[in-house]
Amino acid sequence: VTRSNADVLIEFYAPWCPHCKRFAPKYRQLAKKLRNERKSKKTRRKLVVAKMDVDANHISPLFDVERIPSIYLSRASDRANPVKYTGDLEGHALERFLVDMRAGATVPEDAATKDEL
Repeated sequence: VTRSNADVLIEFYAPWCPHCKRFAPKYRQLAKKLRNERKSKKTRRKLVVAKMDVDANHISPLFDVERIPSIYLSRASDRANPVKYTGDLEGHALERFLVDMRAGATVPEDAATKDEL
C-alpha cells in the first residue's frame, strides 16, 4: 500500500467473518468493474483494489480497524491520512464514495456531521 504510486482501496477482513464473506462478491465485482474501466480508458486514475487479512498481517496504525470489514482509501498524494469508508457495504455505495474522493472531496458525504435544530 505505502509503496504504490496509485491510490489504494483496501478492505481489512477476516476469513471467518460472516459480514466479510457476504461482502466479498460485491468487492470482487467492483474491482473487476474498475479494472475494466481502466482497460477501456474510461478513467486515467490509477487505483489498486486490495484486501488484507487482519489475522495474518500487521495492520499499520494509520488504519483504525475497529471492526471488520473496514475499508479505507489511501491516496497516493496523502498516504499519511487514509480516508475511512463509513457507508453501506453495497457496491454502488462504495463506488459513489470513490467518485466523491476522485472529485477531490476530503470527507465522504455520509461521514460529514450536520448541525440540526
